[in-house]
Amino acid sequence: MLTSLLRRARGRLRVRPFIVGCCIALGLAACGGGNGSLMSSGSMGRGVTGTTGSTTPGGMGGTPMACSGSCGGSVLTITDAAGDFLSYIVTLTSLQLQTAGGASVETLPAATKVDFTKLVNLTEVLSAGQIPAADYVSAKLTLDFANAQITADDGTGKPVTLAPVDANGAAITGTVTVSVQLDNTNQLIITPGNTGRLAFDFNLAASNMVSLTAKTVQVAPTLTATVVPSDTKQIRVRGALVNVNAMQNDFVLAVQPFAVQSASAGQVTAQVTATTTYQVNGTAYVGAAGLTALAALAANTKVAAFGSLQKQGTQATFTAMSVIAGTSLQNPAMDRISGTVIARSQNTLTVRHATWTKPDEDFDFEMADITVNVGANTVVTEEGQMGTFTAANISVGQHIDAFGMATQAANGTISVDATAGEVRLDITPLLGTVTAMGTGSVTLKLQSLDGLPTTAFNFAGTGTSAAMDATPTAYVVNTGMLAQAGLTTNAPARAFGFVTSFGMAPPDFAAETLENFAAVPSDLIIDWGRAGSATAFTGLTATSTSLQLSLTNVGNLHVIKLGPELIDLTKLAMPPSIVAGAANGQTGMGQIFAIGHAGKLKTDNFNTFGTFVTQLAADLAGARMPTVVAIAATGQYDAGKNVFTAQRLVVLLSN
Repeated sequence: MLTSLLRRARGRLRVRPFIVGCCIALGLAACGGGNGSLMSSGSMGRGVTGTTGSTTPGGMGGTPMACSGSCGGSVLTITDAAGDFLSYIVTLTSLQLQTAGGASVETLPAATKVDFTKLVNLTEVLSAGQIPAADYVSAKLTLDFANAQITADDGTGKPVTLAPVDANGAAITGTVTVSVQLDNTNQLIITPGNTGRLAFDFNLAASNMVSLTAKTVQVAPTLTATVVPSDTKQIRVRGALVNVNAMQNDFVLAVQPFAVQSASAGQVTAQVTATTTYQVNGTAYVGAAGLTALAALAANTKVAAFGSLQKQGTQATFTAMSVIAGTSLQNPAMDRISGTVIARSQNTLTVRHATWTKPDEDFDFEMADITVNVGANTVVTEEGQMGTFTAANISVGQHIDAFGMATQAANGTISVDATAGEVRLDITPLLGTVTAMGTGSVTLKLQSLDGLPTTAFNFAGTGTSAAMDATPTAYVVNTGMLAQAGLTTNAPARAFGFVTSFGMAPPDFAAETLENFAAVPSDLIIDWGRAGSATAFTGLTATSTSLQLSLTNVGNLHVIKLGPELIDLTKLAMPPSIVAGAANGQTGMGQIFAIGHAGKLKTDNFNTFGTFVTQLAADLAGARMPTVVAIAATGQYDAGKNVFTAQRLVVLLSN
């Protein structure tokens, strides 16, 4: 995968970032509250109902049922850390919590198809309701690989299908269950009237070892967990509309995550503000007008709310910053194509890395490019924006969701007629190196648009004339009133926004968020191949305050990723040291240190670096003599000191 990483900088976002960064967290929250809170413990009114939590003495649990007796509120969310994949589609069949007494609580409302690559910059609410009051010490996640669709970039933007295999190279064709043990000083304690929180990370980088040559991915699902997470990602609540209360400025959704259609796992109350934006049945609104349009929808209409979770004491409030509802989210009469426009000829769009979602909400990643036809009657909206938009606003590099009638030819090619449908323009990321700066404008040497390398695009027709077509070596970004502080020439930068309307460049892109990478988290990823390394760490003891690396016999992946910049660790004079980052606000806040055991499909989690190192030293010196298979960390790299300061760190051992 090194070739892929060195040629491509990932950065795909479907929604506006809440706090931009590379934080990795997969969250489970339990939240209590009164009016306006995310939930109210035990309440069947506004907030979260007591409908989640089937308790069994072990095993696979079952469909979540009403919790009786002594219960506490909980909200289960899921997200993912970045990995170098184009799609990672599996079926999530179970997510259980285990109590200290050995009982299991099933929290997933129904088996659901998931593409984990779509969760890198987003947190999805899986369930919201009541679970039995208890001390929860571990969790189990079960994934079904029977119909898995896992693809990676070959280094040029083209997908390669990968077959999942286990540590012995045998094909994985069924379920895999991975367990995660919580830090014994920070377990999830649920009590009546109080709240608890637990944050997981299904770490794609640490969980999978890719061989593009063999076209396989060795799977060892690795979870990390902490009860003191740092909220840095936008949260999505998807579900069926229950009711709207204009007086209280909120609405209630029955939670139906991902593609779930009928099973519901509790209810979430979403607060809205005067600046909340809406897209309802193809029309954009803001503030009270949007809430009114939402109230006019029939009960059980599908709605997705994107926002943030604020927690104060035992209370938590979900505030929606943008809302997509009705046919703008799901049209039961149309197919949906989500992907990146790589070329446009008149009213014909070519879309790459597309996901085809059928009217029944089943979806697949498409290996080949898809043709989408638009026209004067195509309804066009722009995420989070008011105003009038037409098909002319759709240009090369833009991430879109197109609704229309899809047909598949005998040779497998797919085309979509959206001339009477709808296209939503989504927030799109770009990465590049600054070449010039001016008032309200930055020029970049473009490296990627929506995660695709510049070689994937045909920019013909994007400019007011052929001479003005977008050029990757001089890509002009309109920054408007955004601060350019911290940007420097020849340094990397990232922007989120919208591509300029077709035929209207320059500028080529309008930024809504602009950032340099001086303070943005870096990713350190190393693998030693299937056999692992017995010498990955030098001088490690139970009291070490840092990890000293040895790259002897290192595998294909050995980089530090800082935005579009990739540092090959084998080119450094010596490997960087890894130290622990400072906690954020309270003990262990935002820190996750974990040891994965590939042979056991088990992960041990720690909230302090000291306890993590002590256990790591003990594991490596144990009778089974495991090897180090991979390391994945997120934090800050100081090139001058050659030190990587990790807020999140996973070490994957062979057993």
